Amino acid sequence: ALEQVQTLVNEADTGVQAETLMVEIQTALTAHDYQRAANLLDQAEMQYALLPPEQVPDTLLQTYRQRATDGLTAIAQLETAKRLTKSWGRYPEARAAAKDAGATFAQLGDADRRAEAEQVIATLDNRQRRLVILIGTLAVTLLAWLAFWLRSRGKPVIRWGYA
Repeated sequence: ALEQVQTLVNEADTGVQAETLMVEIQTALTAHDYQRAANLLDQAEMQYALLPPEQVPDTLLQTYRQRATDGLTAIAQLETAKRLTKSWGRYPEARAAAKDAGATFAQLGDADRRAEAEQVIATLDNRQRRLVILIGTLAVTLLAWLAFWLRSRGKPVIRWGYA
């Protein structure tokens, strides 16, 4: 009987530690600290591995793991978008990465990082708009110059006959 009591006390202690970790995980996810939440999830899963399967909140662990993974993925996408903004030719990839990251942050309720993703998109769009305006201005200038040049040359004097 003493051995059973000791086993139950150990399980209770492990359960209390695991529940404390779950509260910390929830706090980290609420604060949008996805890396900390992922680390705490690893610790909680180790604690829950010591308990009987019926005492493990699998659904909650999976939900928390998904949120932490989504947050880390979105952070990586945002960093990729920021890195790609330096290249003019990578505009579509950078915009898509920032858009995906912003959508994920919106889904997670991370307003600060969502605003950061929107800022990257705005920067990319402004740069693209300036490029289009520059090319359009150059094209109009070239056409105006060509029209002026053709008009100022006058009619060519062509002599088809032999002298």
